[in-house]
Amino acid sequence: MCETLNDKCVGCGNCIEICPVDAVNLENEIAQIDNNWCIGCGVCVSKCSNDAIKIVLREDLRNKIPEKDFQILHEKILKSRN
Repeated sequence: MCETLNDKCVGCGNCIEICPVDAVNLENEIAQIDNNWCIGCGVCVSKCSNDAIKIVLREDLRNKIPEKDFQILHEKILKSRN
């Protein structure tokens, strides 16, 4: 998910234009990200010229990062289904 650094945001709206899921809105001239919609793709981060947006790892997903090795991932999925 993404988070706005309010002290750096100038309200330019670049992040609003680029967000593929319309998760960003301006409130009081500051970009606000709705993390119920944000998919964490990071395009708003790359578009922000003031470095006012950062990607943060969701706590509820911290332990759910998939294995890089497909075979290990496949075995874990099969075990979880039993």
